[in-house]
Amino acid sequence: MAFAQSCRRMFGLFTRRKHAVRESNSTPLKRCLTAADLTFVGIGAMLGSGVYILPGEIAGEMAGPAAVLSFLIAGSVALLNGFCFLECAGQVPQTGAAYVYAYASLGELVAFLVGWNAIAVRVMSLVYLAQGWSAYFDDVLGGHTRNFTIEFVLQGEEWDAPPVASFPDFTAGVVILLGSLPVVLDVDMYAIVNNILIALNLAVVSLLFIVSMFCSDFSLLTKHGFFPLGFAGVMKGAVAAFVGFCGFEAIALSSEEAQNPSRGLPIGLINAFGASFSAYTAATLSLTVLSDYQEIQPQTSFASAFEMIGLDWLRYIVSLGAISSMTGGILSHSYCLSRFIYPMSRDGLLPALLAKTNERTKTPIWATMFGTSLAVIFSVMMDFVSVINIMSLLYLMEFMVVCAAVVILRYSPCTQSGYVPLDSGDEDNGDGSTLEMAELNPPDQAVNELNALTNTESNESTTDANRMHDCLANSPSDSSQSSILHLIKRHPRTAVVFSLAFHFLFEVVLVALLTYMIKELQHLEGAFIYGVIVSGSLSLMMCYPLLVLPTYDAGLSFKVPLMPLLPLVALLCDVILIVQLDALSFAEGLIWMLLGKPAVLGAFAPPPPIFPGQQNCPSNAHNDRRKIVHLLKMDYYPLKAQIPLSQK
Repeated sequence: MAFAQSCRRMFGLFTRRKHAVRESNSTPLKRCLTAADLTFVGIGAMLGSGVYILPGEIAGEMAGPAAVLSFLIAGSVALLNGFCFLECAGQVPQTGAAYVYAYASLGELVAFLVGWNAIAVRVMSLVYLAQGWSAYFDDVLGGHTRNFTIEFVLQGEEWDAPPVASFPDFTAGVVILLGSLPVVLDVDMYAIVNNILIALNLAVVSLLFIVSMFCSDFSLLTKHGFFPLGFAGVMKGAVAAFVGFCGFEAIALSSEEAQNPSRGLPIGLINAFGASFSAYTAATLSLTVLSDYQEIQPQTSFASAFEMIGLDWLRYIVSLGAISSMTGGILSHSYCLSRFIYPMSRDGLLPALLAKTNERTKTPIWATMFGTSLAVIFSVMMDFVSVINIMSLLYLMEFMVVCAAVVILRYSPCTQSGYVPLDSGDEDNGDGSTLEMAELNPPDQAVNELNALTNTESNESTTDANRMHDCLANSPSDSSQSSILHLIKRHPRTAVVFSLAFHFLFEVVLVALLTYMIKELQHLEGAFIYGVIVSGSLSLMMCYPLLVLPTYDAGLSFKVPLMPLLPLVALLCDVILIVQLDALSFAEGLIWMLLGKPAVLGAFAPPPPIFPGQQNCPSNAHNDRRKIVHLLKMDYYPLKAQIPLSQK
């Protein structure tokens, strides 16, 4: 019995949630970003260095002239996910994007994994952009920076210890430091600098497109066929192109800093998608009409293409555009990184110091400095080429969580009292009720109060763990109570979560069979055909609870149309893209996630409980929110009695 109660309590801790509230304008951050600013924030994060590298890689190595279709597919899938982000931003108007949405819908454990992956991906993106910036700059200088570093710092011998870089890239580190300064100093300054850089980048892309149209040879589009590598190459290119559109999440991360989130976020998202898709399409078409796709050199695609037609002077304009684009990308990803670290520290999953904001500029200065320090260290010392493949995987996993979150939140009644961050006291104990945390007790009362809390939790019959137990184990004698419909309506949230989980499981099986067993299916092998029919049928059947339960959309500033069809279509598209990745990418992603829990929780959560007066903590609220991180050892932090807000 004690073990069962411990397991139930552990499950409750892992699945405790925030309440989603739609009317909260209170924030310690500065609301100053207009719809135009949000548009440029999204463009900067989406283009980055991608507009000068991705078209060459996809057209030259994956899809040929059909690379335009790869960007069309990737952009459409990203836009569907963007709609889900917009509704979630209306449901949970807090910075943190996917992390906060997961916390409000799926619980603390999933939220932590999403936040850990998001931080990792943003650090990788910063390193990738900074090293690309350094490479372009070194190319303009004729390789002198690299040669000087190897000769005078390494005494003429390069490092040979992958994944450590062959030489310390100090330029990349300096670029990240300088790029993060506007983000640290003031959001207004960041917006102004970012707008200038992105405008310059779009002007360069427009110039390159115009010049390429005057020098074009459209016969190159069909010289080897429009689909020289087949539709499989187009899909492979779509997976790579998807990374180029993932930066739209920067707009959702700006929820607490937008002047008018309900109006600015949708306008910013649509405009950013339109501009980014146009830029990627123009860049891809320019390359494929200037040179044979087999002759495209991915790393220097534009410079090589214009050199072949005798326009060498354009390589300097390309370098200018690439440097401005990557600088804007560094600013945007530095902004995004800090806006993931800040809410996680505010919720107690990272140190309280990282949640402090500057009183004058209202920016999370410590979160920005911490994220920047990580990126600087990795950019100088590490070669991230070997782990770039997992970025698409982690992005897609993050977006799949948001697709599930938007459905769960739409089917969950919303509290009307205003969203209150966890650090100010609100917590979900696993049963969907909002609880207020009082101050910590002195050490001599800790054990008694924890026991009282445990007894209280063990007697609650409405926790998610009890709901699951009732659904799976109870056998009511009344036939009406035993019906599936009655169980669904009795436990709506649990039904929605289980519906999405099993729908996703059978959907993965279906898409994997259609992707990897296509030859067997063409030969009408019975086992595989049976597998497709069964998995497809079960995937559709699992959507039944979503058809019979009511939705709650009153007061939403943006509603995903055709709920739940559109989020499920977005989820299907994400699954189709994610199964295109190779096994190595999945292995790397799994290892990265497994490293996340001990690396972050073990590093930042002290094992002994901390009581008021023992040491000075930058945030008293954070002391009230000490996390139980050694659950398997049943270590704990004593909490005072918890009082439902409804009873206050």
